[in-house]
Amino acid sequence: MSVTDAAARAFAAAEAEIERVIAAKLTEFNFNRKPFRALRDIPAQISEVVGLHYVNLSNTQVVDIAPLAAVSGLRTLDLSASQVTNLAPLAEITGLQSLSLKNTQVADIEPLAGISELRVLQLGNTRVADTNPLAGIAGLQSLSLNTTQVADIAPLAGTNGLQNLSLNNTQVTDIAPLAGMTRLQILDLNNSQIADLRSLAKLQPSASRRKPSPILDLRFMNTPATEMDPELRRLAAVENVRERTAETLAYLRSLPPLPEPLPWRATEKAAPSPLPDPPDVPGVPEVRVSPEGIDVAPGTATEADLSDPIKAQLYAQLGGFAEALLQKGNRYPELSHPARALRELTSGPFETANILGIHLQLSALEDIRAEDANRPKAEQMDPDCRLAIGQVLRHGPGITMGHPTVVLMEARNAEFAGKPVPEVEAESERRLARTVADAQVPATEAAKQVAQALATSQTKGRLSQARTVFVTGLVLGAGALVQGGLNQAGADGYQWAADWISANRDAIWTAAQGWGSAFTSWVRDLLTTVLGPKGPGGTLL
Repeated sequence: MSVTDAAARAFAAAEAEIERVIAAKLTEFNFNRKPFRALRDIPAQISEVVGLHYVNLSNTQVVDIAPLAAVSGLRTLDLSASQVTNLAPLAEITGLQSLSLKNTQVADIEPLAGISELRVLQLGNTRVADTNPLAGIAGLQSLSLNTTQVADIAPLAGTNGLQNLSLNNTQVTDIAPLAGMTRLQILDLNNSQIADLRSLAKLQPSASRRKPSPILDLRFMNTPATEMDPELRRLAAVENVRERTAETLAYLRSLPPLPEPLPWRATEKAAPSPLPDPPDVPGVPEVRVSPEGIDVAPGTATEADLSDPIKAQLYAQLGGFAEALLQKGNRYPELSHPARALRELTSGPFETANILGIHLQLSALEDIRAEDANRPKAEQMDPDCRLAIGQVLRHGPGITMGHPTVVLMEARNAEFAGKPVPEVEAESERRLARTVADAQVPATEAAKQVAQALATSQTKGRLSQARTVFVTGLVLGAGALVQGGLNQAGADGYQWAADWISANRDAIWTAAQGWGSAFTSWVRDLLTTVLGPKGPGGTLL
């Protein structure tokens, strides 16, 4: 089924669901279910639901939320892991109380400035950097900014009703605006850039579970503060949250008060504890990770390739066939990336050809063709499209066969052909590859191109082994930068690697379960180095 067909079916299912809700006089919608995964557009009829107060559009493909502007009574809206970027329609829903935007590409939250009733706001893992629009939302009670580019929280100084605040994995360095937040119950500063915690000294620890406010749970692991002060490092690792919080606040009150200098001199981050040697993971593509970012070994044409006139002729023709295939991408979007990549890969002279890159895109097309062949005949691609794919796959392999890097990749594929790949692990690998394809980490264009092919690869297709090799190489390289510390990796190299590991800890841990016991053990040590004794999901590693 093409992406367009899937979206049409999801839209029809959404229309039917709206009719059902209206007939049953219900007031909630949950589109976070399998029939609606491909949903792109919200049916306009949603505004006809009387008393609608809850809508869940998480894990859908929805981009435009304009139809929701007419749902004036909406109180709870979940857009997490959707394709939404423009929040302008939400400015009309002034009574909105709970909003989740986590795991989206949202950057501009200015439309939220006038929603004075907002109580819960989740912005984790978004592109948000500016908190100024939140300055006037005095009633905000729970705010998650984890894994964002937020550095300045001064606009939050007036939100004194906050009870739960997460600044985990942000660029925040100054927490003075939190000094007046006497209702805070949970404050997560893990993996932030905070070097001085004394602004929190006036907060009072909770005395019992019956009185959960003032502050109950203070978290500050893996910060400059803990790296410069051994006592704070010890306190950050205390498992009992009440003991950790009470002892930490007492310790902060024992330090010289602000603005006096701390009794130690701020120094650069200390190098992490040594990791054991990582396991050897040979294979293709070869990932090269440096402080500057991610690259892949190109697999350029060999002397034998260049001396073969037939290969040169096939290379010259392949670009035209790729261009013809790209035109089919309007009807079958899954063809767009491999066709476009092949066109770009064949745009230069044969002497500079990236043979491995061509082979990876051909493998992606092989998987697409195989998947199409397994569909019911009525859902298969049209004959012209199948012919266009066939032309590419008849010419392309003649260029890549015999190349040593391609031979190695195919040998590895044959070696692991029967190995089962659990879907949850494959999806975690795709998610990690996608971070490179989407430029969430510094990477060359060649690395992004390879990552894009692997991010959309099938669980057990021709690219599954290459996907595992690429992702394991990525984790190994990032781990090496963290292990090297600031002195070896430099500030930028250390920072992007540590941030990437922290932001993707759950996916790294899940994917590692399929990489063998030696690699799983190494990943456990890596995550402990970066995150402390608690790893993915807050569980002990």
